[in-house]
Amino acid sequence: MSSYVQGALGRVQARSEFRRAHAAARARGLVSRLLRRCYRLCTIADALPELTDSRASDRRPALVRGVRRLTEVPIDRIVGSLDRAEDFTPGFLPLVGGDEERWVNVYLALEGQEGLPPVELVELDGEYYVEDGHHRVSVLRRMRVKAVEAYVTPLRAV
Repeated sequence: MSSYVQGALGRVQARSEFRRAHAAARARGLVSRLLRRCYRLCTIADALPELTDSRASDRRPALVRGVRRLTEVPIDRIVGSLDRAEDFTPGFLPLVGGDEERWVNVYLALEGQEGLPPVELVELDGEYYVEDGHHRVSVLRRMRVKAVEAYVTPLRAV
């Protein structure tokens, strides 16, 4: 089979996988609305109220960045996003239909020999938030990969 045919079949499979993931995201969103539950990816701001000093409950803590390191992170410990919470479900299913081409390209790169760079994460209180690599995390979760290579920057509340 020629590489062109293999590439075309891979693209069809990737598009089909995106459409299934996107449909699952829409269905979960509908169920969440019917049950009147919040249905969006967590943001770092969602974690800040838990870190607020009980004596000064009106003041949010400042976050200080630590030293970035390259490590493997379990996918299930990635709980949110710094700035794209509206684009993905809590399980990183894609909510935006216009992201199909980007999602498909990431899927194909992961299936092929090219590979992709590590994702960029921030860590706060043992949980990870995506800074860069939302589509990579989405595709990896869909492929049931257990861990991802990531540059992790720890955050500390002061």
